[in-house]
Amino acid sequence: MFHIKENNTIKYITSDIFDDGNFIHAFSTRISGNDKNFALMDKSNPQDIHIKENRQKFCSIFNIDPKSLVIPEQTHSSNIKIIKDNIPQLQNTDGIIITTPGITGMLFFADCTPVILYSKRHKTYALIHAGWKGTAASISAKAVRIMKSELNINPSEIKAAIGACISKCCFEINEDIKEKLNNSLNKDCSQTIFYEKNKKIFADLKAINKLQLEEEGIKDIDIMEYCSVCQNDLFFSYRKENSTAKRHAILAQMK
Repeated sequence: MFHIKENNTIKYITSDIFDDGNFIHAFSTRISGNDKNFALMDKSNPQDIHIKENRQKFCSIFNIDPKSLVIPEQTHSSNIKIIKDNIPQLQNTDGIIITTPGITGMLFFADCTPVILYSKRHKTYALIHAGWKGTAASISAKAVRIMKSELNINPSEIKAAIGACISKCCFEINEDIKEKLNNSLNKDCSQTIFYEKNKKIFADLKAINKLQLEEEGIKDIDIMEYCSVCQNDLFFSYRKENSTAKRHAILAQMK
């Protein structure tokens, strides 16, 4: 179950599925006090002082040192990197797996699907940016496979939280994208992941990522009900806001 919280004028959301006081995680919203334009990233001006201040403000809620942040360059790829003992500059990366306490991951979103994976036993977590391209490339499933093959983590020991994104009510697609998304699963699930209305096709990215995780053996999955388009007062939406450069975020760290 997800819970909306507020601290230091920032509204953010956590899931109780992880059940570990040593694992910090949060899905930010766009709300910071009276300023609903709470952007954690603006591609047009990534050095903007307000963006830096927002990151520091978000980190301060959890007593996190902003210098510990790992923030990859997201490109809608399916590339995933394991981070063990350093904080590298990551290019062309949409998934990070962190195995070391004190290293903080942060990714950004505005309609794409945020996914957090965590193994309490192995003290390892992953943050995933799954837009439709990443979802079609099975980035969530790929992260689980890497955690299994390279870190010896049994998928049954991993729990997952899927955050707000553009939902099935609003994500209109074409036949080409429909085929690519359907092919990301081991079996045809088109009856449950696609919906048609007025001869238009809509896709459920949350459901597709959930099914990908389940196919890899993950059983405990929490799914946030919010839609970034319908709840645009709470989240940024690239599609609704005319290709906005503003983003909300996911943040995680192991103590």
